[in-house]
Amino acid sequence: MESIGTLAAGIAHEVGNPLTSISSLVQVIQRTTNDDFAKDKLELIKNQINRIARIIRDLVDFSRPSTYIQRPTDVSRVVRDALNIVQYGKKIKNIKLLVELEENLPSLTLVADQLTQVFINVLINAVDSFDGKPGSIWVTSRQRGSKVEIEIRDSGKGIAKEDPEKIIEPFFTTKEVGEGTGLGLWVSYGIVKNFGGDILVESDSGKGSTFTVVFPLKGI
Repeated sequence: MESIGTLAAGIAHEVGNPLTSISSLVQVIQRTTNDDFAKDKLELIKNQINRIARIIRDLVDFSRPSTYIQRPTDVSRVVRDALNIVQYGKKIKNIKLLVELEENLPSLTLVADQLTQVFINVLINAVDSFDGKPGSIWVTSRQRGSKVEIEIRDSGKGIAKEDPEKIIEPFFTTKEVGEGTGLGLWVSYGIVKNFGGDILVESDSGKGSTFTVVFPLKGI
């Protein structure tokens, strides 16, 4: 944990200045354009720059308790935010997204931005599982008894029989060198556990994978 904190501190120093410059340029362009579509996409870029900065700060503080304030959160809205970010990637153009989010789910007390990071990580892994081939990803949210479940299922290449228990270990990855760090699901698992939830994984090699994020409803 100390080593990751030290590494992240170095990254924060090296990445901070370029991020600030990019953010400033985005804001200048926003002020000088009258194109509503461009303004909308520039706002998305600016929000993601801010998100990168927050993620770096999270890594720096990884060994210390989070200082974010937990608030009642609409989980279906958080899933939509993650989908809105992921759906603009080049790799997803041949993938059909089938979304069925239950409205009026009970609110969960957590940090929305951190949960968005979780869903983005899982969705990106689902997209990568197709290796550029066409397929489908199903995203659903529902209340089941005293729990809220968010399921992300894909028809990708799946996970080898010996790997499902390893995928949430730090630095474990099935991707090619340079394609993944093995930290995404590990960090995601830590975030979900911190909010009292769990991530369940089911997969058949060659047939796809299902990741289910489960949160208990307190007081029920």
